[in-house]
Order: sequence, then C-alpha cells, then structure tokens
Amino acid sequence: MPLSSPNAENTSERAGGPVASPPKLPSSGEVVQLATDVARRLARRWGKELDRTSPDEQRMLEIDAEYERAGFLSLLSGEPMRLGDPRAQLIGAALGAMAEVDCGLAATLLSRMAAMLPWSEAEIGAALVDGWSASRLHPRYRDSLWAWGWRSSLPATVFREGPDFHQWELVPPEGLEYLVVHERMGLRACTSAEVRLVSRARLDTIAADPELVQDWAESVAGWWATIALSAARAALRYAADYARTRYQGGAVLARHALIQTMFGRGMEGLYAADTLLQRGFAGDRRTLRLGTRLAIRAAEQAAHTAQQVLGGYGYMREYPVERWLRDVKMAAIASGASAITWAHAAREEFWGDDSSP
Repeated sequence: MPLSSPNAENTSERAGGPVASPPKLPSSGEVVQLATDVARRLARRWGKELDRTSPDEQRMLEIDAEYERAGFLSLLSGEPMRLGDPRAQLIGAALGAMAEVDCGLAATLLSRMAAMLPWSEAEIGAALVDGWSASRLHPRYRDSLWAWGWRSSLPATVFREGPDFHQWELVPPEGLEYLVVHERMGLRACTSAEVRLVSRARLDTIAADPELVQDWAESVAGWWATIALSAARAALRYAADYARTRYQGGAVLARHALIQTMFGRGMEGLYAADTLLQRGFAGDRRTLRLGTRLAIRAAEQAAHTAQQVLGGYGYMREYPVERWLRDVKMAAIASGASAITWAHAAREEFWGDDSSP
C-alpha cells in the first residue's frame, strides 16, 4: 500500500467547526516494510540485468516511477525539511531497508529525493551532484561536474563561492551533457557520470536560506552513510554464513577466537555509528556530522573484515562481498566523509569557527 503525503490535510470535528490537526506520518515499520517490498520487486525485475549492463538512465526513470507510485517522494512534500524533522528518520529507515536488498536501488531513490531542492520556493527538480543536493565545480575541469544519479531531463545546481560571495545557480537541462558514465564503480542502478556545463547555458541564481541548505546537505550525507551501513551489515552476514561452514585448522572458522573478535569489532562499530546517526537525525547537527563520518569508517572496516574472512573469494566479482565493498566506497565519496570534512569538524570543535587557527 503506497504511503500518503504526511502533509495531507487532516481535520477533526470540534465545537465550532473543523480543526486542523498535525499531519500524520506513517510508522517506521510501515515505511521499512514498503521499502523492502518495493526493492525486492525491482531486484527481481532488474537484478541480473544490473550486474551485466552499464547504468542506464531510462531504467533509472522507470525506477523513479515505481518510487513515486509507492509514495516515497510524498515524504518530502509540503514544508521544507529542517534538521530534527521526524521525516528524516523515516527516509533513513526506508533507505536502509532498501539497501539491505540492493544499495544501487537505495542510491537511486536518495538521488531523486535529494533532487527536490526543498529550500527552493519553486518546484524544481535538480541533480544530486558530489553527494550533495548541489555541486561544487570539478577541481580539475572547471566546466564539468561529477554527478550522482543525474537524469538528463533535470536541471542541476552549482554552488559557487568567492572571497565575498556564496550563491547557488541553476543550470537548465539544455545546459548539461554527459561526458563519461563510470563503469562498475558500485551502486549499480545509480549512474555516476562526468557532466559538462555547456558554455551557452544561462544560469539562474537561486535564493536560499543558508541554514536550510546546510540542514538538507547534512541530512543527505547522513542518508548516504545509512546506505553504507546497510551494505556493510549485508557483507558481514554473508561472511558469517561462510564462516559457519568453512573449516580452517580442523575447526569451523566461526569457532576461532580471532574470527569472533573481528566480527564483534565490526558489529560494534556499525551499531555505534547507527546510534549517532539516529541522534543526529533527531536534531543534533554536530552528532549527525560525526555519525556520518563514523558510519563510513565503520562500514569500510566491516566490509573489509568480511572480505578478509572470505579470503580470495572476497575479491571476486562473482561473490557479493566485493560488490558491497564497492557500494560502501561509493557511498563514502557521495557522503563527503573525507579528510576535508574531518578538518572542518576539528576547526569548528577546537577553534570555534571554520577558519584555520
């Protein structure tokens, strides 16, 4: 059953006439069940094809239509989403459940959701670029962008900054063209491509509340980290099943103390990171930033642990652990969890601003 819009009018009768009541959100369990069902249906339909073929934009649009019919995009209708909005946790739950089935399907949903530009007064769909709802120009080629999940029918947003200005600019669809679609990089259904800005394109400046933009960017990064956690959990479970039947030194792998310790450390990191993310989605910006980076680091460690347990099999494409590791790596890039963001957090924590001490 599709989700209904959380901002649909909800009224009740009282003395004096109808009174509007707060919008009713679906429960986390309902969202998780629907996300799992939709992802399984899509995986049955396209799973093998996604393994054999390159990312395809037409397929992404067909997947978009499935998500719209299921009502996932309705979670973002109505009021702009600020940090602490309960919808953020519901979206995270949906993405996590979907990533348990296929991370690429979850990434396709996230890239479409993040394209809705909730800080804009206009109804604009835009590309999710560089793991954010807006992009920074490519460091090497100033006229190109690295776009995640871009659909050529959508415009993109470009973030430009200088010594005395910060602004968002809208690039229309006719101002963008594909350069390269990256192959076999993970997140199978979600395209990753170099996109060039055509010089004749007219750029429109977008008025935006800086705090709202920041809230949205932090949430999108946290959702990418949620996908990474799901991929890592799936990899650990697969490795645990393997360790239950594989013998080493006359004993089942799962009985070796070292193997148990490796799995314990992996799960500890995943649970800790997920706890921080949930607290961050509830409204704590600093915790969300730290949770995003911890989630990426914990997911990478857990996926590598799974790969080590499988030994040489863990590095073979015929085994899903290798794909899950690539999914984690791609989600890490998309989330922006890099050395640059660590430096940003340190400057904010210890020196009180985002400038170098």
